[in-house]
Amino acid sequence: MNEENELDSTCGISDEELTRRFIEAVRIENENSKIKGDPIQK
Repeated sequence: MNEENELDSTCGISDEELTRRFIEAVRIENENSKIKGDPIQK
């Protein structure tokens, strides 16, 4: 069974693409925190 979240599919973004974008956003935020010297939550 391959179910997709209907809200995501109506916006034209698959669940996999949404997950990939989220992971990338977290990575970028962690890089920004490292540069600023702020603590990074893991």
